[in-house]
Amino acid sequence: MTAAPAKQRPRRARPWHRILGALTVLPLAWVTITGWLLNHTVDWRLDQRQIDHPWILEAYGMTPSGKASGLLVENHSIMEWDGQIFLNDKPLDVRGKLIGAVLDRQGLAVVTESAVLRVSRSGEVVETLDELALPETPLLACATHDGSVLLKNAEGWHEASEDWLEFHLRPEADFPTTPLTPVEDPDALKPLRRTWAQGGLPVSRVVLDLHAGRFLGPFANYFYDFVSLCTMILCVTGVILFFRTSRRTR
Repeated sequence: MTAAPAKQRPRRARPWHRILGALTVLPLAWVTITGWLLNHTVDWRLDQRQIDHPWILEAYGMTPSGKASGLLVENHSIMEWDGQIFLNDKPLDVRGKLIGAVLDRQGLAVVTESAVLRVSRSGEVVETLDELALPETPLLACATHDGSVLLKNAEGWHEASEDWLEFHLRPEADFPTTPLTPVEDPDALKPLRRTWAQGGLPVSRVVLDLHAGRFLGPFANYFYDFVSLCTMILCVTGVILFFRTSRRTR
């Protein structure tokens, strides 16, 4: 009569090891891969490469809010987005809300509520006229008539002289204006978004924030505490299983 086999003791470490391994595999892979990338920041020039994906810029608060609007004058595009005015996708240093843009004898006049930028036909800013050189502001509209630029305020229309040194009131007249239209084309908005973000973010900055868990907000510290605790328990249960298996095979 053969003896009954010895009853094996349940290995409590094994299920814990499996559960914690499943819980920590993704966070550990995340930290390992991002750490590996950071270790080669200089080798792969991650600090020199820019990322300008819309949802990345939005996560960092580097995307203008609201809707863009603008118009085309000959081959020039004039747009406004969240208070910033762009000429041919380049930002203009000018105050006030965009009113419109019209051709004058020398080039282009970009008009805001409180200023006028005179721009050459090649797109270079020639002169900026402020409240001291303009009719009473705020300006309400702009138009062109027989080669002359007209600006409208509460008094009426004012016709600018050829040298922009004088304005003649024409309150009885009315001139057609070109309204600003919303810009919905993603291809047209992409360079504006990139310009707003000053080219985008270095790839190394995004990888560093992923590695540190900053995208998780205040929860990041607790998350990494949990991952660290699980990793420590995983190591302990792994050692226990190793010694138990070694003892059994002797």
